[in-house]
Amino acid sequence: MYYFAIASRCFIGVVFLVSFLGKGINSGSRRAFIESLRETRLIPDRLLSMSAFAILVAELTIVVLMAVPNATANVIAFAIAAALLTVFAIGIVQVLRSRRQASCRCFGGSSVPLRVRHVLRNVLLVVACLVGALVMGTAEAGTASEVAGICIALSGGSVFGALTTKFDEIIELFE
Repeated sequence: MYYFAIASRCFIGVVFLVSFLGKGINSGSRRAFIESLRETRLIPDRLLSMSAFAILVAELTIVVLMAVPNATANVIAFAIAAALLTVFAIGIVQVLRSRRQASCRCFGGSSVPLRVRHVLRNVLLVVACLVGALVMGTAEAGTASEVAGICIALSGGSVFGALTTKFDEIIELFE
């Protein structure tokens, strides 16, 4: 369970790091993110900038708490991530049900229209967060002699996180 806990932290941490950097790295990406929020018509215009800022702060908080080698901090990060992803999934469902067109700026660069697959991705990420939080409670710390296992867990979590952030591009290869 120890290695799975490390991989889970790394997986969710990478997803939210890429998301934060993609939307918040420069003023152009922040403007595009705010515009994608406007397209959803779920947030009043006067609250768009503040909402975008709150999302970026939450994403960065998740990344920082996942990096802390403390089970309580990690469980809090998983909980924040699960809550944020749930809100995103509900928002996407509302946009889809209303038949509005809005782009997915989930990781910054993509402007693919929101689709059911984005809801499914978020639901799977919520499940990963819940499993990660449960595992954190049962994982026992390893020893320094287990460096190889730790490296594999970090690599696996990172690769899976990176692939998740390229979800739209991977799906487009098969469409």
